[in-house]
Amino acid sequence: MKTTHIIAAAALALAGAVGAQAQTTLTFDSLTNVYGDGSPVGPNMFTNQQILSYAESGYVLTLNTSNPVDYFYGAHIGDGTGTPQTFNWHDGADNEPGAYVTLTKVGGGSFDLTSFDFFSYSDFSVSATGYDTLNYYGTGGTVNPGFLNVSSVTFYGSGSQQLDNITVNGGVPEPASWAMMLGGFGLVGGAMRSRRKSVSFA
Repeated sequence: MKTTHIIAAAALALAGAVGAQAQTTLTFDSLTNVYGDGSPVGPNMFTNQQILSYAESGYVLTLNTSNPVDYFYGAHIGDGTGTPQTFNWHDGADNEPGAYVTLTKVGGGSFDLTSFDFFSYSDFSVSATGYDTLNYYGTGGTVNPGFLNVSSVTFYGSGSQQLDNITVNGGVPEPASWAMMLGGFGLVGGAMRSRRKSVSFA
């Protein structure tokens, strides 16, 4: 088999392995109570009153509040306005008008937002840089936004909101990852060339 064929086959195999592992679904199965309003938060959460972040499977959802002056404990989720084991919050009242949620990767990087389930008592919107804002009205359902290679997604609306089963894909590898892969292919190619030379002169 030619060296180029071996490298190409290795590249396809690696790409397939990366693709197979990149997709994940955020289920929020660990969320069953109120978090961030004076109740304990888990080891995968952080709050400073004005924001509350929750991490799962390499992704972070952060509830941002404008100015939670009317409520001592500030930003909180799972407040009983929605179904347990969903990421639920509300805009207004304790979280202050203008509350919104961002979805990012832990440590940064791009990803695809494939689909998610939502429930809203009012209007609901989702946006990402480079894409038109998608607006939804009614009680909710499953959404397939088609956001590709984005670094952040924003969810917002008025009233009570719920998110569940957010399916994401790792997106385009970072430059460092590409460099490592290409470097690895270069080593394979070099090794194959050396082997061919040793065979030719034997």
